[in-house]
Amino acid sequence: MAVDITGLQTFPGAYPGPSSGTLLGTMAHWGWHSMPNTSGFRIEDCLHSYDTPRGPVTYTDLGIPASMGEGTEEEVYFRANPQRIDLGRIGLILPEETTIAEVGGIDQDLMLEWGLLVSQFEVGRDFYLVQTCVDMESDSVAVAIETSAPRTGIRLSFPYASTQANNAQDWNCPGAHKTVLTQEEGGWRISRTMDDTSYVVLVATSGRVRLMGDHEVRIDLAGEKRHEVVIQFLPDTLAEWALPSGTGGHGFTPTMAEIKNRTKRAWETYWNTGAIEMAGSDHPQALELERRVVLSRYLTRINSAGLLPVPETGLYVNSWRGKFHLEMQWWHLAHFALWGNPEIVECVLSWYDTTIASARQIARRQGYPGARWLKSSGPEARETPSSISPFLIWQQPHPIYLAELVRRARPKSAVVDRWWPMIRETAVFMAAYPIDSGGLVFPPPLIPSQECYASQKQQICDPTYELVYWVWSLMTAAKWAERMGEQGLAEQWRSVARHMRVPQPHRGIYPSIGIPPWTSRVDHPSVLAGLGFTPETGILDRGLMEATLTDVHREWEWGTTWGWDYPMMAMTAARVGRPDLAVESLLVNESKNTYLPNGHNWQTPELPAYLPGNGGLLAAVALMAAGWENGPAHPGFDSRWKIDFEGIVPLP
Repeated sequence: MAVDITGLQTFPGAYPGPSSGTLLGTMAHWGWHSMPNTSGFRIEDCLHSYDTPRGPVTYTDLGIPASMGEGTEEEVYFRANPQRIDLGRIGLILPEETTIAEVGGIDQDLMLEWGLLVSQFEVGRDFYLVQTCVDMESDSVAVAIETSAPRTGIRLSFPYASTQANNAQDWNCPGAHKTVLTQEEGGWRISRTMDDTSYVVLVATSGRVRLMGDHEVRIDLAGEKRHEVVIQFLPDTLAEWALPSGTGGHGFTPTMAEIKNRTKRAWETYWNTGAIEMAGSDHPQALELERRVVLSRYLTRINSAGLLPVPETGLYVNSWRGKFHLEMQWWHLAHFALWGNPEIVECVLSWYDTTIASARQIARRQGYPGARWLKSSGPEARETPSSISPFLIWQQPHPIYLAELVRRARPKSAVVDRWWPMIRETAVFMAAYPIDSGGLVFPPPLIPSQECYASQKQQICDPTYELVYWVWSLMTAAKWAERMGEQGLAEQWRSVARHMRVPQPHRGIYPSIGIPPWTSRVDHPSVLAGLGFTPETGILDRGLMEATLTDVHREWEWGTTWGWDYPMMAMTAARVGRPDLAVESLLVNESKNTYLPNGHNWQTPELPAYLPGNGGLLAAVALMAAGWENGPAHPGFDSRWKIDFEGIVPLP
């Protein structure tokens, strides 16, 4: 839930977001919707066949350059659906026609250690004190309002879903959805229906509750100085289960006191896992780096931790209609395992586990065993038509890397047993995917993580980073196979890893791809991820990688980079013994490396928040401070830094 100066969502127009929307939204991992498929479109109608060394293979390509339009009707439908929804706007009722310019005396304090937002302000001669707390155990918002105004209240407004890429709210079709208000013992129930999607909003209050128009519920509060309101959002399938059991003192919703107490306990536990202190460091930006770390720990916890993968903007605002970008999940999640919260990573690994049948189906259709994970998908792991997404491969090893970080954070056999089936299916695909061409390489069509080579997808077969990452992940999966007694699989995977083509330098540096133009100095400098993000494999020469890092710092077009590129460079710098460049990479003054006062890694107006940047920062700082197995101490910080940390797990 994103809020304004009132502690709620009172002035959405003052916080414009992408696609004419607002940055003030209320989202949950379970909140998804699909527009009615009245034409009977099938994802099979979006397949395009490519000739490959293995014969024809189908991909959910758009079939046209994305810049030329959205594609066929079928492709437009499956790109837009499903979409994440905004569950409802929660605004404070102020005197009629009050504008944000008339709000004065503003003092707002976010208590990170408690998860409590306290907002004080004045309207006219009346003061307001609003406490806002979001429950860590249920999708509940607790609000306490103290005011000298004779009347106040809360306005709940409900939009329809939106198919716009960056906007979850459509306020222009009230007839397409329903809002029904009923009173029940303990409070009020708001039943929401949008086509096949339904959810429930429970309201516990002593105020007067009424439906205003089609989709606005007004809670009028009067007669007391202090008012408490609890608003709980539930998917409809859980509502009946939640009501009789009850988690609150009155058996309807949790009370504000309960929410504040358990939220405080949860945040205290979180902050007391991994920690780092940079006090006493003789570096002018030490305080700034510490600020970014603390706020990134907070923002990733509220946006990236849940039951599903998340888009680059988390639960803050929609990007790509809320669909997951699986190539970003390492950057969203890895740091949790490194900073003492592996259980958060396992929650999302469960999604891979439960949707593995869909990933298997994709692999089978393309002629491969195992499970293939594609970049862009919704909760069911269904493919999304795109001119880029179906051809990326660097997201494939991420579940292996993430599970390995969990194992290292919690080295028990139960972890291996739990995630072995997913590791096995992921690695089976990886072992079968390469083809022999003077060493094992990837069959075209493919697009590397540096997506500027998209026009060459039918020629590229040997991107440097992807080759090395494949090797390390298969070698890691082989160790898991041995732990499970699968010696045959372990040796097979090691054999594939040993026979992968070794990237060759070009003009004294490692190229991004193994064919001309070798290295285009735009977009992600992901060649550096071959040593840094990817642990040591013995494949790449450290001296050559240091030269590549220096070339990137000197020659790259920084305006074309993205937020996770900077921590990626920092990890490479630490691995090759350049702590000066590690710190410089993290703190370089470039637009895509901007961290706003609220901690969000701003990228563009369409991406006002970029959680891979925050998560990548935390992973890089963990590597720079705690290092890696058998590595040096504090490899990413030079003598100017005084670093104390606890609870941070070294990387592989």
